[in-house]
Amino acid sequence: MKPRILQYVAKPMCLLLAFCFLTVDVGIRTAQAGMISTDTVLTAQTNDAAREQVMDFLAREEVKQAMANQGVAVDEVAARVATLSDAEIALLANEIEHLPAGASFGAVIGAVVFVFIVLLITDVLGFTKVFPFTKPIR
Repeated sequence: MKPRILQYVAKPMCLLLAFCFLTVDVGIRTAQAGMISTDTVLTAQTNDAAREQVMDFLAREEVKQAMANQGVAVDEVAARVATLSDAEIALLANEIEHLPAGASFGAVIGAVVFVFIVLLITDVLGFTKVFPFTKPIR
């Protein structure tokens, strides 16, 4: 003969345990690991180096002065460069790499104009919104 308290508690406890087992996900989680290729690592390092090269170029005093003369805010350009894709950064880094060693003022202006054009194109394509006078085509 069962004690009376057990008779009233057993059925609700069984229902509660069944509910807990049905609602708790007891599945085993697995992690998926894969090999990272050397090309992937080298590409990431190259992209980081190119981005750093562009940012270092923009941090130069004569470049800041040239941008200020053109009415472009330096921090705005830095924010825009941070949003560029890896391909666009590689293109900019390549342009900076091919500047003359003395980096004459005309070359600096050319690089600034190039950055301005790239930013303008990304504005027109709708990827960014830096210049208030552009309307995206999207």
